[in-house]
Amino acid sequence: MRILYGIQGTGNGHISRARAMLPALSKFAHIDILISGKNYSADLGFPVRYRKNGLSYTFGKNGGIDFWDSAKKFRPIQFIKDIREIPVEDYDLVISDFEPLTAWACASKDISCIGLSHQAAFSSLKTPRPPVQEKLGELIFRNYAPCDVPLGIHYQDYDDFIFTPMIRPAIREAKVNRENHISVYLPAFDDRLLLSKFRPLTETHFHIFSRSRRKITHFKNITIFPVSGREYIESITSSKGMILASGFESTSEALYLGKRLFTIPMKNQYEQACNASALKQFGATVVSEITDSFTEEIFHWLGSPQPQRIHFPEVTDKIAACIFEWQSMHSLTA
Repeated sequence: MRILYGIQGTGNGHISRARAMLPALSKFAHIDILISGKNYSADLGFPVRYRKNGLSYTFGKNGGIDFWDSAKKFRPIQFIKDIREIPVEDYDLVISDFEPLTAWACASKDISCIGLSHQAAFSSLKTPRPPVQEKLGELIFRNYAPCDVPLGIHYQDYDDFIFTPMIRPAIREAKVNRENHISVYLPAFDDRLLLSKFRPLTETHFHIFSRSRRKITHFKNITIFPVSGREYIESITSSKGMILASGFESTSEALYLGKRLFTIPMKNQYEQACNASALKQFGATVVSEITDSFTEEIFHWLGSPQPQRIHFPEVTDKIAACIFEWQSMHSLTA
């Protein structure tokens, strides 16, 4: 069997999920991988056959998306050309992790596509949303990477096609302890702003992971690291808490590790606003932005109770079985 697996290359979450999922699929199929977008730093660990510009965004420095830079990098003519040229018809199965090129190529050629992603979970109205739903955000969920068969990933199995998070082996196998530091990953905020907010909290050390740094830099009670898989894993597994945007993969790992969680959903990112609503149910502290009172909010959060670990089960083999069962039934009825 030949599978085309499309991965959204905005941020590291889609890459991490695919890295967890691909070994289970590779046991029974040959897989060609397509990644669209270049705004990620995680290593997939598998060869990539197709690399495309796609449709993605870049992070700003004030908590949101840099829409101007994102628009400059978008190539609409190339986007349409790629949709036409991606040979989805040559594969027995196409899977899209919220990757628009593979999804739209299938839609344009009347070929079925499985949507295996966190965003696919929002096909169900049972998944948590903010008190005020955004019509545009819901429209993006449905149309950014349209699929025929949704297989969603979320913090809980809110519906019968939703699975709990895929925790990568490096996190599952890590030794967990609590040292006197907080791990920080807020890629849409400027390093200088974060430094100014964490410096007054001198009794706690902060590990800030920065997309703009190329070497480790020390500032009294703060260490800034380049985004690195090894150093990030070492930091979060030994931290006493994590301060994160409300991206799904990183916050899932915080819940799995049993870390205090302080989260700031990215501005104009409806998915993250939905995630933040769900995370409140797990005891996470959620703020909408960094204000003048941010340092005081962190100080109070540092004294909050330590949560229990959530032992998300291994689900990759179960998801793979669902995928192959669907493909087998689909082949019989085609």
